[in-house]
Amino acid sequence: MRQRNSARLLVINPAKQVLLFHFQHKGDALDGRDYWATPGGGLEQDETYEAAALPSAASR
Repeated sequence: MRQRNSARLLVINPAKQVLLFHFQHKGDALDGRDYWATPGGGLEQDETYEAAALPSAASR
């Protein structure tokens, strides 16, 4: 199994609800599978965990 280091965030509001993203794979080895995940991102080479958890400059 492939291992990928990543940084994840737990975003909890005052009502104690947790923010989750729902996504479904399409056109890859996991095609048709869906998952729930917390916000965050995979680490690129020489990237810190803090930087990986934040939105990239390109997506802002």
